[in-house]
Amino acid sequence: MCIRDRKKPGGFFSSGHVNYLLQTTPKGWTTKRKVADFVWLRDFLKKQNPGIFLPPLLRSKDVWDNKKIVKTMKILERFAMHCLFSSVIRRTTVFADFLSLSEEAWAAVIKVLDKLAEPKQISDYPSVEGIHTLCISREQTAYIDALKSFINDGDREYFMCI
Repeated sequence: MCIRDRKKPGGFFSSGHVNYLLQTTPKGWTTKRKVADFVWLRDFLKKQNPGIFLPPLLRSKDVWDNKKIVKTMKILERFAMHCLFSSVIRRTTVFADFLSLSEEAWAAVIKVLDKLAEPKQISDYPSVEGIHTLCISREQTAYIDALKSFINDGDREYFMCI
């Protein structure tokens, strides 16, 4: 996958913005995305997959000189590659749509997905195997037991103030 930059000139009443051209080599997909599309995707993936690390993105709306466009392009490409190598994210429909759909079709997907409720229960979150397992290590169990003991034996007034 690679990302190339392309500027879209501004009109009389609007300023120009940068469209980034995404080329997904193995699938042969080519599409254009704005920084706002990457930010939306990251925010959506973060809500749907809270335990998965996603690299940060720039959210600046400053004047875009050539140096900043190249830097942003590298950050966006690193983000996209990270998503591609994530065993959970690369399997999501939203990521495949992000890489493959036209600008108009992607805008329609965003409208639909913005209406989705945020997951409330663990079973609502996606997983690779389709099941959710909570694994607590011995160290975590020992810490939880020590904390319970401390709370039960400790000064109750102190905990009320916290």
